This record gives sequence, C-alpha cells and structure tokens, in this order.
Amino acid sequence: MLIALAEGQTGRRQAEARASLAMMHNNRGVALFRLGQIERAIEDYTTALSLNASMASAYENRGNAYAAQDNHAAATADYDRAIALNPRRAGALLGRGNARLAAGDAANALNDYNQALALNPGLNAAILNRALAYAALGDGAAALEQFDLALALSPDDANAYYNRGNIFLAQGETARAIADYDQALALSPTLVSAFNNRGNAYWRLADAERAISDYAAALRLRPELTSARENMANICRAIGGDERAIAECEQGGDTEAVPGAAQAEGAIIADSAAELESDDSDPAVAVAQRAARAGRPPEERRFVDTQRGGGACAYCPEMVVAPAGTFRLGSSRYEIGRDSDEGPVQQVRIAAFAVGRFEVTRRQWLACVVAGACTRTNLQTRDLTFPVSDVSWNDAQAYVAWLSRLTGQNYRLLSEAEWEYAARARSRTPWSWGSDQAQSCLYANTWDQSADPSARTPCNDGHPRGGAPVGSLAANAFGLHDMHGNVWEWVEDCYTPAYAPRAGSSQRRRTVTGDVMRPGYGRRDGAATEVSEERCADRVDRGGAWIGDLNDVRSAQRSRHTPTLRAEILGFRVARDLN
Repeated sequence: MLIALAEGQTGRRQAEARASLAMMHNNRGVALFRLGQIERAIEDYTTALSLNASMASAYENRGNAYAAQDNHAAATADYDRAIALNPRRAGALLGRGNARLAAGDAANALNDYNQALALNPGLNAAILNRALAYAALGDGAAALEQFDLALALSPDDANAYYNRGNIFLAQGETARAIADYDQALALSPTLVSAFNNRGNAYWRLADAERAISDYAAALRLRPELTSARENMANICRAIGGDERAIAECEQGGDTEAVPGAAQAEGAIIADSAAELESDDSDPAVAVAQRAARAGRPPEERRFVDTQRGGGACAYCPEMVVAPAGTFRLGSSRYEIGRDSDEGPVQQVRIAAFAVGRFEVTRRQWLACVVAGACTRTNLQTRDLTFPVSDVSWNDAQAYVAWLSRLTGQNYRLLSEAEWEYAARARSRTPWSWGSDQAQSCLYANTWDQSADPSARTPCNDGHPRGGAPVGSLAANAFGLHDMHGNVWEWVEDCYTPAYAPRAGSSQRRRTVTGDVMRPGYGRRDGAATEVSEERCADRVDRGGAWIGDLNDVRSAQRSRHTPTLRAEILGFRVARDLN
C-alpha cells in the first residue's frame, strides 16, 4: 500500500515536471519568436508539445510561427489542434482565419473571424482582417464598414488606414484612397506599400510628379521592390524626352521641385497672415472678408459694390473674396500637356483679394459703352448674359478704370499668379475639379463632343461651337465659374517665356482714378511687376476657350497676344483690392 502510494506521488511529480518543462520551452519559444528567430521558436514549441501533447497554447504559438514562414497548411493544422483542445481560444481562431485568408479561403476565414469576435468583441485584429475577408469576397461596402469600426476602436492603426485606402482605390475613389495613405504614412513613415500604392493613386490622377516621388520613396526603403521601379519607369517613358531626361526621371529626380517643400509642395496652405488683415471699409465687403478667413462657403463671401456715394450699382460685377494663401505657381514638367513656359515652379504668397464670380458679361460691358468710357466692338449685341469677347487688353484696362471711377474702389485685372491661385482653388491637379477628363463638361466649356463627335474630350457640355452664358457650368471650390474654358481671360502681366521671381516687393495698389501702371511677370508676392510699355510686346491671357481641348484649359496653361488684339475668344474677369 505504501509502495503504491509512493509510485503515484512519483508519477504526479514527473507529470508536473514535464508540464513545467513544457511551459518553459513554450515561453522561450515566444521570446525567440519576438526576436525573429522563427526556426528556433518552432523547435521549442515542438519540444513543449512532445512533453505535453494537450498544450493548446503551444499549438497556437507554433501555428503563428508557421504562418510567419507563409507555411499556411502547417499553421492551419496546428490551429485546428489548438481549437480542438480548447474551442474558446479566440487567438487560435484569429490565426486560422488569417491562414485561410492567405490561402484564398475567404469564406471560411470570415467564419473564423466571426467566432473569434463572438468570444472577444474587442479583438481589433479580427475586425480588421474580417474587413479584408469581405473585400476578398467582393463585398466592398461591408469591408469599409469593418475598417471604420476598426479605426473607431484603434484610431492609430496605420495598417487599417492603408488597407481601407486599398479598398477606396479599387472602387475608384482615388482622393479618399490618397487621404488614407497619407494618414497611414503619418502614423508609419516607413510603410513601403503605402508609398507604392499612393504612387499608383497619383498616377491615376495623371499627377506624374507625385507618383514618381512616392515610387522613389518606396525604393529608398526597399530597393528590391520591383513593382515600384517598373511603375516609375512606365511613367517616365510615357512622359517622354531624351534618354538623359528619362534616366533622370527614373532616378526620381525633379529639377523644378521647390526646395524644402517635399511632401507639402504644391499644396495651397492657409496663410496665418490673413488673420492680421484689416477689414474693408464697406460693411458688406468686410462680412465677406471675415467669411473667407473663417473658411465659410463661397456664397457667404460674395458682394456687389455700390456706386461712389452709395447708390446701387446694377451693372457692377458680383465679386467673391479669395482668401489669402500660398500655392505653387506653374506646372511640373511631368504634367501631361505641359508647355515649356509654365515654369520654373515657385511658391507664391497671395494676399486676400476680391475676384469676379463670372467673366465680365456683355451687359456689363455695354454699361461702360453707354457711359462713353468703352468702345463698342463686333460681338457685344447678342445675348447679354454671355461673356464679353472681341476685346483687347487695352479695352479691358479702359473698363476697369471706368469701374474704379464708378465705385471709388480699386478695380483691375488679375495678375497671373492671382489668376492661377483662383483657378486652382486649393487643387493640385491639372484642372480644379481633379484629373478625370470625363468630369470636364460639368465645369468647362471646351471643344467637346457637343461641338465635334470625334473630339478628344469625352463628354458633352451642351454648348456646341461657341461660348456659353456665364455661370452655365459648375463653380470651382472658390465659387468661381468658367475659370476653365468659355473665353480666354486677359490678365495684367506682360508675357515672359519663363517665370522670373522677385522677392521682397509688396502688393501693388492701383489708384482710384484707374491710372494704369504697366506690370510684368509674376512675383513671389503674387503681384505683377512693373515693366515699361515699350518693352512689353505681348500680354498674358489665361484659362482657355470654348474652341480649345482640355490641355488648353489646364490651370497652369498660358497664352499671350498683343495688347491691341481683339478676337472672338478673348474676354476678361476683374479683381478688386481689399482694405
């Protein structure tokens, strides 16, 4: 009896010793796994299981190690054993779901994630991976719902933003995809796949410069990433140029990049100096200014001046306050359709100013003709809601001088920099609405399929072979209509074949009498710089016209003509100084 009892105690002690030793091997395996020593971790887990075959945690841990080696069959077998021993192991269900998803079995993976979450509703990895399973099954809406839930529980999860960005990109919501990739990279700046996929998104928007920049960043982090290198090479070949230019492009170089701007270059940013601006003396204009500074909608930034002395001005243009800001003038040499005179690219600071909501109309022009200050020309007696055209730069100067005298305010033409700032309206794409050419007929009256069924512009704006009444098409984000197409718009500047920035000058102010100061090319403060009349052979016009294709109406596109030229496609828009 005593001998039997002793043998039983010895057996229990031996079993306890084996269990303790198994736990030690299991724990050491966990430590080795965390150090990245996967093979040694597997050896320890296997030893633990040889000592204790009913140790569910060791099966789960070895399954995790096999999964790290992409051995999904072995991983699934170990997860099966762990779950058989303990059906309530949420971690094993999560692991098996991951292995099944990696092996292409999304339906059974989804079932595992559901079971894991029934046991542990806060298991965020299961929510995130359930989103991936829904995506693999083609249910994008359910996938996005799960990503939203995962981010609500864990708002700093870079992988959640990255994967949700992939869903948006697959659904064609490119801007939302880029926003998620931005957030993922803010949280995890070395997330190579986010750089690569954001590059894909930018190229979908025809933004070659940013696409190349992202591919280059991905390759700096992972030089062996073949997809990024191939994507960048394809873009560089599409842009074209000589062998040297293509080789430089494939290295991710851009000689026109703004120094120090890096990730934020080209973005229009809020100008803190705007908070220091004083309000206009006219109360209605002051309200519009404050609305602009507060980022209120464009309809709250509008005003119409009164005549000098306070009477209503029935023929004065409706104005919109454009907020102060900084933007990137010109286009990257990677922009499709770019001309050589659209650079070098430079950052320009713009003070707040008022800009015409519409191009000046024939009705408004005829008021100046009746007053004896403007000359009647060929095309100004048709539908009076159309933009005035067949006017020269000199004619436009006569109009703004008359309007300044009528209102007692400083009206003028926009400078080139102001015009592009207003046209872009915080966009960074070739057109203010984005890069989707099929959307152009919502915003721009150009030579499209309403004018010619074989036209390259892939839509119909309903205005064949001619201008359109102002405001017929949608406004940009600043609330301005027809910045792209309809008629070319004269601006103040004298044409030069390249931008030549001059720093340190203040914004030019015109006199109330409308005396004309002769400006030249744009400066870094956004004003036009002065140049003598005899040195200025051509004045700049911007925005393109109904007769042009989409390349002609890009925000950065420039044209020029002699200041005396009148043509059916030439009109203008006015600006007004504030304060």
